[in-house]
Parts: sequence; structure tokens; C-alpha cells
Amino acid sequence: MAQLIGYTLAAIGPVMIGALFDWHQSWTLPLFVMLAICFVWLVLGWIASPKPKQ
Repeated sequence: MAQLIGYTLAAIGPVMIGALFDWHQSWTLPLFVMLAICFVWLVLGWIASPKPKQ
């Protein structure tokens, strides 16, 4: 399931970023969108990581 999501995002990601660039005529919005996506994946990875035993 993780591979399905990863490959799907990898396939549509460049197209969507290109569409944002065409719509906005600047790289600012696409870069902020990519930064926000990276932050979401960071938080999800942190939540999914195993917690250390004390």
C-alpha cells in the first residue's frame, strides 16, 4: 500500500507542480506547496516511528 501511494505521488507530483507554476507564473507557490508536503510527511513519519522503551 505504501508503494502504491508513493509511486502515485511520484507520478502526479511533477505534473501538479508544473500546473501550479503555470497558474501562478512563479516558483514561490509550488515551492511552498512542496515544503508543506515535506512537513506533513515529516510529522507522519514521526508519529509512525516506534517509541523508545524506557
